[in-house]
Amino acid sequence: MARTISYREAINEALVQEMTRDESVIVLGEDNAGGAGSPGEDDAWGGVLGVTKGLYHRFPGRVLDTPISESAFVGAAVGAATAGLRPVAELISSTSWASASTRSSTRQPSSATCSAARRSPR
Repeated sequence: MARTISYREAINEALVQEMTRDESVIVLGEDNAGGAGSPGEDDAWGGVLGVTKGLYHRFPGRVLDTPISESAFVGAAVGAATAGLRPVAELISSTSWASASTRSSTRQPSSATCSAARRSPR
């Protein structure tokens, strides 16, 4: 029998499955840890629309909060991917990916290949 879950729950479940299966999968983006390390806040937001909620404590060191700079953490994701990790860059807006990844890829050698995923609400 099919079950009904929200889009947010489906993404969270997929991230849990992949992070459990493959230790090279990391998640980075704004507020992914949800302030879990801050006093008074325990997994407050969980990234864009709460899809990373609960992952910070379940996968220590693999769910990373980043500054509010899509270019910086998309560049970090590209670098992590070229080093063999499987990053999931969690973006607030899909328009950020195009400009940030273009700037990041222009600094990479043309022979470099990497596998990175992006997740945004649009």
